[in-house]
Amino acid sequence: MIPDNPINFGARFEYMSALETHWPEVLRSLREDTFPTYRTCWERNRKSSTLQNLARLSKASPKARPGGFRKVERSVHRWGKAHGFLDVWILDLAVQSMYHWVYEKNISKWTYFPEELNTPKFEPKIGSIWVPHYQTWPEFKRCADEIYRREQAKYRAEIRNLWGEGQAKLSQQAVWTVLWQRGKSPEAIRIHHLRTTGSKVSLANIQQRVHAFASSSGLTLRAAKAGPRGANITST
Repeated sequence: MIPDNPINFGARFEYMSALETHWPEVLRSLREDTFPTYRTCWERNRKSSTLQNLARLSKASPKARPGGFRKVERSVHRWGKAHGFLDVWILDLAVQSMYHWVYEKNISKWTYFPEELNTPKFEPKIGSIWVPHYQTWPEFKRCADEIYRREQAKYRAEIRNLWGEGQAKLSQQAVWTVLWQRGKSPEAIRIHHLRTTGSKVSLANIQQRVHAFASSSGLTLRAAKAGPRGANITST
């Protein structure tokens, strides 16, 4: 069973895409400042699975010699701190992406497979038996098909909830959240939205949607600062 308030993994992937476009310094910093340290360590430990994700790296780091896995872990945390990233999943995103980069030439994209993702299998429970003496085959098939359709609809609803599938404004909210994390005020986000889409949106709506998006994706928002018209900081 999926919990009542699961992580929306679709929101996380939309956030990753928004980071690439609206905060490219994050990926550039990881590539230029952190990846060289990671690659050096990987070249010395090519047969090790330690550098595949943050959990394995953190487990090995206290036991490692200075300058090895420990240096990589500290470099990742330093990168996260520089951009205000407080959540483990974003640090894990960085480690998984660099692990992918050492095997690929394209090092301008994120690569991420959530460790906590537990996608349920589609295992319909029909539980019917056919007794020809009491029921014709068309009658049995009609009942079984109806049960199957109900199970299928239930499964789709679970997966849609898990991935935010069908949420048309999810990518828009991801962009707002990235701008928020960069230090933009709700007013600055409103102006950006107006310029890029031609549509108006209220400051209250922006703040509500950003907080809802952060909650659904497991993202810790930057601390709010007092400002005019409900702004968090002075618009830049």
